[in-house]
Amino acid sequence: MPEQPTPARNLATWLPLVTGSDGQPYISCTSVAALLEYCAATVRITGLDGEAAAQLLDSEGAALSVRAIAHTAARP
Repeated sequence: MPEQPTPARNLATWLPLVTGSDGQPYISCTSVAALLEYCAATVRITGLDGEAAAQLLDSEGAALSVRAIAHTAARP
């Protein structure tokens, strides 16, 4: 089976995150919608199969998790 194409970068690394007054990172609903639309479009355009599409979602989720950890403020 030929190797599936993959996106060149994670969109999640470009989405705006803010740190709330509770020290937790937050992302807007608009940004979440853009991320989901990007994943759906990537799957459609590249013709990714089920496992490759799952890997795309895993990759975006991991990128967003790393950024969320970096934006979490320490609480006294």
